[in-house]
Amino acid sequence: MKTLQELEFSTVFHAMPVPFLVLKANFTIIFASDLYLQLTRTTNQQLLGKYLFDAFPDNAATGAHGAKILKHSLQKMLKTLKADSLGVVVYEVWNPDLNKFEKRYWSTVNSPIVKNGEVTHIIHKAEDVTDLLGNVEHMRGLEFKIATQAAEIKDANIRLQEEKDTLENRVEERTEELTRTSEQLEFIADSIPIHLNQYDSSERFIFVNKATQDWWGMPAKDFIGKTLREVIGDEKYADFRPFVERVFKGENVIQETFFKNKQGRFFYFINEFIPHFDSQGKVDSFINIGMDMTEQVVAREKLIESEKRFRELADSMPQIVWTANPDGYVDYYNQRWYDFTGLPPGSAGNDLWNQVIHPEDKESLFSEWDKALKSGIVYELEFRIKKAATNEYQWFLSRAVPVKDNKGIIIKWYGTNTNIHEQKQIVRSLEIERDLRERFVSALTHDLRTPLTAARMAAQLLARKLSQDPDFQKFAIRVTDNIDRADSMIRDLLDANLVKAGEKLPVKISSSNLDRIVSNALEELSTLHGDRFIYNKQGSFDGFWDPGAMRRITENLINNAIKYGSSGSPITINLTEAHDRVILSVHNKGSYIPPEVQSGLFEQFKRAEEAKKGEQRGWGIGLSLVKGLVEAHHGLIKVESDPQSGTTFIVELPLDARPEATPF
Repeated sequence: MKTLQELEFSTVFHAMPVPFLVLKANFTIIFASDLYLQLTRTTNQQLLGKYLFDAFPDNAATGAHGAKILKHSLQKMLKTLKADSLGVVVYEVWNPDLNKFEKRYWSTVNSPIVKNGEVTHIIHKAEDVTDLLGNVEHMRGLEFKIATQAAEIKDANIRLQEEKDTLENRVEERTEELTRTSEQLEFIADSIPIHLNQYDSSERFIFVNKATQDWWGMPAKDFIGKTLREVIGDEKYADFRPFVERVFKGENVIQETFFKNKQGRFFYFINEFIPHFDSQGKVDSFINIGMDMTEQVVAREKLIESEKRFRELADSMPQIVWTANPDGYVDYYNQRWYDFTGLPPGSAGNDLWNQVIHPEDKESLFSEWDKALKSGIVYELEFRIKKAATNEYQWFLSRAVPVKDNKGIIIKWYGTNTNIHEQKQIVRSLEIERDLRERFVSALTHDLRTPLTAARMAAQLLARKLSQDPDFQKFAIRVTDNIDRADSMIRDLLDANLVKAGEKLPVKISSSNLDRIVSNALEELSTLHGDRFIYNKQGSFDGFWDPGAMRRITENLINNAIKYGSSGSPITINLTEAHDRVILSVHNKGSYIPPEVQSGLFEQFKRAEEAKKGEQRGWGIGLSLVKGLVEAHHGLIKVESDPQSGTTFIVELPLDARPEATPF
């Protein structure tokens, strides 16, 4: 019976379905398996005799560091004299077909061949696992590859048998050379991290490599001469028997199975059974190559379980949940999507959007999604989806975030669609209600001004006709003043309505002197409030503004200071010029206005808490009108408040507020 040592090892190892290199201790390549050459798209002429990292350099353009990681593993192995496994690493290799580097994932093991305490050779196994995890198609592809390689080994064995007779005359002179080669190849066989066994026609072990011995915890002598059934037991042999029968029929056979070791741990294997034929074409032995796939199978099962948990969680959520690939293709929707849209369960893809998205929203949806994919920013958009049960479109807020790897590359998008239809309807109802209210106020105030105008004219006419009666004259003036005050309030309400509608207040710009406007306002206010006012000015204050608007700004700010300042405390008005700007400030000592309140002071119907608690009456539109009038002059207004010094309102205006004079 021929043993593995009698086969021509070089041919066998070239045909083995395992990608590996044999290196010298200085990392020079002296052997490469056919599968390794195939996976790396290289030839023996390109590799043999070369330094490993000259043959496979890193991709300098991307800053890859696979070579650095591999070299560290090799150096560690040289130091410890023990095999070193890198697990799964990224190593870019040159693809001559694409004329560029291609990123691949490798499961790498570096095993030393030790003789007399020194590493003489290194077995570098590098298995391409890029598509292996969780990919059943890959497993099938692997089966095909192994079967193809087994056929090559079978053909090689036939050729070896045919050549044996012609080589017998040279056996003696080559015995020493073959012995050295056999020893070297046995070292290699024992260093390969796969199970390599040979059986005779009675299914008895005639060769086992070190990987098999280590896994079973048995030396070679405990295998040799025993049958496969005796070693693995009757129960497990029942699984193997159909495959063994087929290999004795001359078939190359692939088997997926599991073993439980002495510690009770399960291991998953892919076994290939390769028949060996004698010179008569009969199967006289077979080789078993076993690859431990435990890590890949466990990883696949974990991935499946993780995906199952994710789907269960997603289906329990009230929102529509979806995921997309880096290119934007939507590969998953939760059950909520199918319940709402009525689309077939399990269907996926972006084409489904065309069936259920409102026609008016499609362009913006695809545009924003494309923008997010190109920029990697968070995707967020509101659009309408048709509800199958009622055939109506409902509003959804769609939001998706990208998940990136440690290099910042997007690997997945996770998104949700939240139904906001009810909120949209509420907002729309509120907008309609607000619009009706504003139109009512506008119509009401316009209608009120007509009788007020008539009343003013009547009061003025009576005053002229009865001018000889002092008491009646005084009464007529009081009536006129109250009518003017009511008219002013209506005007404020009209203007406030314009501001609320987002319109600029109309102003009539003319040549004006702001000092004169402020002085006149203070003179009138002093008749009511005495000498509380301190007026500081510096400049000429000639410019172009609406005099009436400036008077309203001044009076509103001063009246505001009178209302909410400390009773009897002075009110300071400062007027200064700075280049092409004029600054008006009104300061009073009173209640402190916190920063969080200041931002709302210029909104309509908003008043500070202290103002609400006090006895001062007001509608809460004065400051919003001031802001509207200031902005109509291309200016700005702000407030500063401090518990110790008090509150200051500051208005900053251009000296020339005419439209053609301002860049705004």
